[in-house]
This record gives sequence, structure tokens and C-alpha cells, in this order.
Amino acid sequence: MRAICVALLVAACGHPTAPEGRAPVADPCSALALGLATTAKPLAAWPAPAGCTWQPVDGVRQLTTPADLQAALSCPSPEPPLGLDLAASSLVVTTEAWSPAQIGLRAFDDGRQVTLVRLQRAPCAADPRPMPTPPITSAFTTTTTAPRTFASRACTVPTTCR
Repeated sequence: MRAICVALLVAACGHPTAPEGRAPVADPCSALALGLATTAKPLAAWPAPAGCTWQPVDGVRQLTTPADLQAALSCPSPEPPLGLDLAASSLVVTTEAWSPAQIGLRAFDDGRQVTLVRLQRAPCAADPRPMPTPPITSAFTTTTTAPRTFASRACTVPTTCR
């Protein structure tokens, strides 16, 4: 009985849902779809602590010390609660203007290189004239303090125009 319940649960959860009559759509921005190393794991986004704002970062930086992090953040409190152990992890931080079609940013770490993936949507006929965004800072946590190199990729997500 237990095996049947587990099999039913795996069958129900093993495939992404799709509209009836259609095959599930794979994520075009996954590490596998982008051809990244099989060891590439997604990194979690890290929000700045409440009340803190990011200082613009040139390019992509890996912050590994409390001093690095303090220089990158502007906070009202001299020691904001970070919820981050920089002895065992680090932050990958980037500041850039997003294109009007960019809808997100993901990061993957393969153990040597962090690849930042810009999620783009296809333009729609009724879109306003494109203008870049003001600079946006994004941060992702790694599970190591080991130095990383950086790469950049882009992918297009399915778009439904109205």
C-alpha cells in the first residue's frame, strides 16, 4: 500500500503541469537547456536586509568578507542582521541596466564558474518603445568562499501577447 502511495505521488509531482492535451513545456532557461555543466546548480537570490540599499557594483563581484558586504550595502544600522555566514558562503553581486525585454536574472554555479542568465521575453506588437531600466543590483548566495569566474548567457522565455 505504501509503495502505491509513493508511486502515485511521484507520478503526480514528476511532471510540470500543462494545459490539457499539451505536452509539458521544459524550462528554456534551466542549466540543462542552456547546455551548462552537469554540475551547475541554481543559486538562491539574496535580498538586502530591510532598510538597506545596494551601492552600485562594477561588473560582477564575489563578496567574501563582512568588509566587502559593508562596502556594498548602505544600511541605517551599523550592523544589520544579514542572515548570512560569510565564513561558509559568499555573495555574487552585479549591477546593470536591464533591457526592456528582460524579466529576470538567474545564477548557476558549476563549482568553478558562476553563469548569470538574463531571462528575456519576446517583444509584443503593442509594447511601448524600448528603454533600459535604471541600474538594478542583484545578489545570489553561493555555498562556498572559493573564488569563482563569471560568465553571462541569455535565454528567451515563452511569451503570450495580448
